[in-house]
Amino acid sequence: MSYTSYREISKRLLMLQLQQLNQSLPQTEVEELSFGRIGYKTLSTGVLIRKPRGSSAVINAVNVGRVSHDVTVEVWDWSSYSNPKKLPVLIGNNEEASFPYRLRPNNLAVFYSFLLSEGVLFYEVRIIYRKNKNIIVNIDSQSGDQILQHQLVEINP
Repeated sequence: MSYTSYREISKRLLMLQLQQLNQSLPQTEVEELSFGRIGYKTLSTGVLIRKPRGSSAVINAVNVGRVSHDVTVEVWDWSSYSNPKKLPVLIGNNEEASFPYRLRPNNLAVFYSFLLSEGVLFYEVRIIYRKNKNIIVNIDSQSGDQILQHQLVEINP
């Protein structure tokens, strides 16, 4: 059975459950509920400490394959120790990135999030994408730290 078939079955089951509960969600919310469940994975850095020289987190995502893939990058501020808040993720010339971001074949996207100006002490980077070996993601901080993809942890948020 193909990925599309599993996704369609998942959506249908969710819609049936919602009908039974006499609730309804817009189709976009059903898509969001399905996004993280079937065929996608979420990788996390875990919570990191921003070093005094580190002013931003830089996330490099490259698609070395022949097909476009959607990628979502999230940066979370854990400075309050609970209830983290999502920080803006930028691309290009300080433009807020729109997610999911369509990463074309043989292309690199460089995302970043300012940590110092936001007063962030603790932060986490999450990357969500379809399980595919042709997507490679690394995270750099301006203090010189680098986290390679094989060091990221798969989570189920």
